[in-house]
Amino acid sequence: MALSRYLAYFTVPVPQPHMESLLDTFGLPLPWLDPDQQQDSSPIEVIHWADRVHVNAYLLVEDVAEWEVVRVEWWKYLRELQHEFLVLHLQRTGSEGSHTRRLRLDRRPQTHEDLRFATTNLTQSVHGRGRRKKLGAALRQEHNRLATQGARVLGQRFSDSAVTIKAWDTVVETVSETGQLVDDPQPPQLVAAYSNFAEHLTLPEAARCAAIVSMRAPNYHVLLDQCYWFCRTIAGVIVFNYGPSQEDHGEAFDNRGKFVWGRAEWGSLTLNKDAAGEIELLARRLSEVVEKDSLSFKRKQERERQVCEENVQRLLVTVKEELQIEREADREERRQERQGDKEERRREREEDKEERRLEREAEAQRRREHEAALGTWDRRLKEDREERRLEREAEAQRRREHEAALGTWLQGLQEDREERCQEREVDKEERRQHRVAMQVCLFLMFAAISFIVLHIQH
Repeated sequence: MALSRYLAYFTVPVPQPHMESLLDTFGLPLPWLDPDQQQDSSPIEVIHWADRVHVNAYLLVEDVAEWEVVRVEWWKYLRELQHEFLVLHLQRTGSEGSHTRRLRLDRRPQTHEDLRFATTNLTQSVHGRGRRKKLGAALRQEHNRLATQGARVLGQRFSDSAVTIKAWDTVVETVSETGQLVDDPQPPQLVAAYSNFAEHLTLPEAARCAAIVSMRAPNYHVLLDQCYWFCRTIAGVIVFNYGPSQEDHGEAFDNRGKFVWGRAEWGSLTLNKDAAGEIELLARRLSEVVEKDSLSFKRKQERERQVCEENVQRLLVTVKEELQIEREADREERRQERQGDKEERRREREEDKEERRLEREAEAQRRREHEAALGTWDRRLKEDREERRLEREAEAQRRREHEAALGTWLQGLQEDREERCQEREVDKEERRQHRVAMQVCLFLMFAAISFIVLHIQH
């Protein structure tokens, strides 16, 4: 019993959220992530989460029934306390395309005080110095992690009367496809994966399965009901009821349900094995619950159909009454219309006469205005004609003046031409006389030179 108590911490405790009552679950949204969010959602207890899913599916608050589990993965850490967990891969196909989500299921012990007690006393119950050293180091590491992450402290002290350890089964939507938490540095290894289910595994059915397994063992016992049992049982029930045609084994498959020591010669400590009878019992229980849910949904649909039929009948009666009232009102209105038709036609005739009289007066007024406008137009036309006549006379005067100026200019041009011709004749005569004078000068000069030459010779 002591070893069972002490080894209850072969899992990784993490911070716990505010615990909510069943009244808080009605109408609350599921732990979905924002599409742009880079952090995992807050953990929610499996039973409360299953209640949310069931209520939301029943009241059609969210489209939880449209989400289908297409793959179930079983993961295991091979360091520290070698925690195991499940990852449900959800898929929904709609008009906007295909959407996927990943939900991680965990089982852990609940209190911070239990972990502190196990850290100081567990190593004394394990034989072998190396084993005690490895287990003590792992427990101290988990104790420090739990303390730094601000886990909830229940305030109870571990005593002989407080032997029971409450299990804390949670669901988290993770960013990672492997279910690894954002603040968890060590990567897990795959144990097994199940897909291609023969029967459709919807989100409400998966939530019911996890809740049934959680309620099967509400307390945490390390040799019976730990995270190894939790993962193996949920996976076994899903395989038993929904028959996956594809089962893939990972590298950690042989170490499922075991605590593997650091040295190979030490072997491993097996804490959980297959329990076919328990799995079959829980599988039948799940089938009953799913059938009951389906029956309740059918009853709800039947009640809604009956209410709808009653509403339709009441609506038909109301419509008939309204039609009868409308027909009576129409008959009364037609009677009143017939009584008022004569008076109305008389008023219309008088109004027509008055309207025609006003139209005749308006037409006469328009005719007078038109004649006045026509007289104004004739006067303006005469003025325009006179103005154009004056413009033509002015234009003719300007043309005569221009012609006179042009004749004067041509006469002056002719006189200039005659003067230039006379000047050219004078220039020619002067140049002829100048040439003659030059010739006489040259002749006299030649004669003088000849005379001088002859005189010198003699």
